[in-house]
Amino acid sequence: MFKKKDSNKNEKNKKTSAEDKENCDKQLEELQERFLRVNADFQNYKNRIEQESLKWISGAQENVLIDFLSIVDDFDRAFAECEKHGIEKGDQIWLDGFKMISDSLYKLLEKYGVGEIEQSKEFNPEIHEAIAHIDSADHKSNELVDVTQKGFKRKDKVIRPSKVVVAK
Repeated sequence: MFKKKDSNKNEKNKKTSAEDKENCDKQLEELQERFLRVNADFQNYKNRIEQESLKWISGAQENVLIDFLSIVDDFDRAFAECEKHGIEKGDQIWLDGFKMISDSLYKLLEKYGVGEIEQSKEFNPEIHEAIAHIDSADHKSNELVDVTQKGFKRKDKVIRPSKVVVAK
């Protein structure tokens, strides 16, 4: 009789052990799935943060570069005035120095992927900002008459549209 109780106990222990093992296996499987999901979520989070950081850095650079464009405009206007009115011999040295500074600014912009927008003959609202419409016998309707301020792109994104006068 003593042996029967022991064997009943052993059978119960075996069933309990089998159930415990099954429960442990289920729990392990659930934890592994949870770990994989959490790890995937973390990787997605990490990638999103990296992309947002790059976007933020690029935006900050763009803002600084846009500020430089007004300085470039000032140099261009000054050189245009010098060509209109001519310069004296003594002033040529100064002008050459300013041209070197202007060239350095253009190189800096180029280093950061900023370039002038190439002007077409037709008005394009994606790259132009019309500041005036005038009647012109020499131009067709919707054709550019004058570019009053150069536009610039940075890596195929317009950071400052060209300001233009358009024919009616």
